[in-house]
Amino acid sequence: MKRSKLMMSLLLGLLVCGAGGLCGQTTVVGDWQTTVGAVVHVFPCRDAMCFKIARLAPTRVDPKDGKNKDSVLRSRELCGLTIGSGFRADGPGHFASGEVYDPDSGHSYQGTMTLKDGKLEMRGYVGISLFGITQTWNRVPERSYAGCR
Repeated sequence: MKRSKLMMSLLLGLLVCGAGGLCGQTTVVGDWQTTVGAVVHVFPCRDAMCFKIARLAPTRVDPKDGKNKDSVLRSRELCGLTIGSGFRADGPGHFASGEVYDPDSGHSYQGTMTLKDGKLEMRGYVGISLFGITQTWNRVPERSYAGCR
């Protein structure tokens, strides 16, 4: 059982980082600036891709998860919070079956990620992808921004 998980991790690493094993500009792994100015870090997790908040949007006043539907979670810090999970490879540069949490609304959505022309298209939707919204995120050079404030 452990051996199969190790093999899956190695295969995922090759898939997202290329046969050379070095992550470059052809992978979703890395830091991306969202449309509101936040930075998220995309990383492999288990047999999928996940992402967490690496820097809050400059306009964000409250650093807490105040709109979460679960009142117990409203006091947790957003900085470092994993807000995307379960994105599984579904073709070159495309990941599907993910879940995205939007701290601005407190809602979770199904999602896909597509690497296209060096940008990351993040689509969130309810039910079917046709009824969703796509945001285009721009890559941020590693360590070119201050971390969470």
